[in-house]
Amino acid sequence: MHRLAFDLPNLDIHAQLAAQVSTGLGGIYESLIAQDEENPQVLIPSLAESWKFSQDGKILTFVLRKNVKFHDGSSFDGADAKASLDHALDPKVASPRAGSLTRPFIEKTELVDPYTLVVHLKSPNVAVLQALASRWVAILPVELIEDQAKREQNAIGTGPFILKSYQKNVSMEWVKNTQYWNPQLPYLDGVKFAVIRDESAAQAALASGTLMSGGGGDPENAKVLRAAARGRLVQKIVPGQYPPSILLNPDRPPFDNPKVRKAIFLAVNRQDVGARSRGNIYELGYLHAGIYGEYAIPLEELLKTPGYRQPKDQDILEAKALLKEAGFPTGFNLKVLVRNAAGLPEDSQVVVPQLEKIGVVGELEIVEATAGLARVQSHDYAMAIQGLSQLTTDPGLSMQGAFFTNAFAAWKSPPEIQSLLDQQFAATDPVKRRELLHQIQRYFLQGETGIIHLVWGSTIGLHWDYVKGPIDAGFQGNPYSRVWLDR
Repeated sequence: MHRLAFDLPNLDIHAQLAAQVSTGLGGIYESLIAQDEENPQVLIPSLAESWKFSQDGKILTFVLRKNVKFHDGSSFDGADAKASLDHALDPKVASPRAGSLTRPFIEKTELVDPYTLVVHLKSPNVAVLQALASRWVAILPVELIEDQAKREQNAIGTGPFILKSYQKNVSMEWVKNTQYWNPQLPYLDGVKFAVIRDESAAQAALASGTLMSGGGGDPENAKVLRAAARGRLVQKIVPGQYPPSILLNPDRPPFDNPKVRKAIFLAVNRQDVGARSRGNIYELGYLHAGIYGEYAIPLEELLKTPGYRQPKDQDILEAKALLKEAGFPTGFNLKVLVRNAAGLPEDSQVVVPQLEKIGVVGELEIVEATAGLARVQSHDYAMAIQGLSQLTTDPGLSMQGAFFTNAFAAWKSPPEIQSLLDQQFAATDPVKRRELLHQIQRYFLQGETGIIHLVWGSTIGLHWDYVKGPIDAGFQGNPYSRVWLDR
């Protein structure tokens, strides 16, 4: 048994944004390419057996796998792959995940024959394979693509597991796909999930053995859980994939004034957030240095940047001066929208008192996770605290997905910054790409965008010692195809 922290809005993977969707459907759907479960940086064949780029890098040709069956018994071919990609590309569909990974890059698709799919790119792109390897860019049967109501109620993929049952707000169960195209997988006969919203209840279920894996909370709590289990709970530090950020809506006063947005940027004490609500296991910056290495701004530079400086005295003085210039010499009151998920309430309880130092008094509005997601997605907020997701192992895709095409943020990138993003996707020279990504991060570090990154928290993952294989699959929903039990 594994945990879903909150329920899925529905089963339409192309229409969803919440991370729990990829968790609940990770073993059901597949993409053309896959990230290796042991090493997500490595791409491996999935529904495409092979691929190659044209000499100019603008045409990507996939040779598709034959003799693959969907879970309803129908055969997979290029028509399904084309329909799925075209669906993600369709602006009318407005797919928040699959669309954000395909629309910026892909001009059109072309089916040469039933098992040869050609993808025409808008320009050469060093990250497009990583984008297409995301499980969000799932391949569905044409029948499901053409029927929204059926798509929302049914999950019919080609993956190693079949959806056996789904009881909304309660549970989900997968069963082994005995007709899977890779006869060696999966190892398990099935996987069960329970919807457990409360963190304490989830940890109790883990401690009792009801859950095979889960989060351990802060380091001290994880230590207690492991001691109670007599060392049988295996610990792994997993880099956080949905870093909390403050979103300021530039279409709503007072955040239509860039000086007010920058004042908030300066006032926030990120290190305090990391220490008090993220167990003191965190990274700073708009890119995670532990994942993206030299593509991230060096910590030494960050710590000299206004907003990141310690102590905070100079940042607070400058923030107050900006508010005075903007016409708010004594500050102002506002409501702060917070989803009740992923540690965000705890983050908000640290952030809101920090803002009082510059006269900004926030009233927390903590909303149930699914309802809160809908409000953030529709920009129904002046200020919100929300996790912004890193979609993949590629640094450019991380920046794009979290800060450029993210459906949560009301901010829109100016042409000159969008141009830098486009240039880094075309840069085959790592040194050139690093410099372009640094320029983009420095733009956000000026503090006026209204997207205020807090920290990259890390999750303390725990699982019972009899659970073997890649239980923490990293950057997207775990297919569990190589997980097995030694008992």
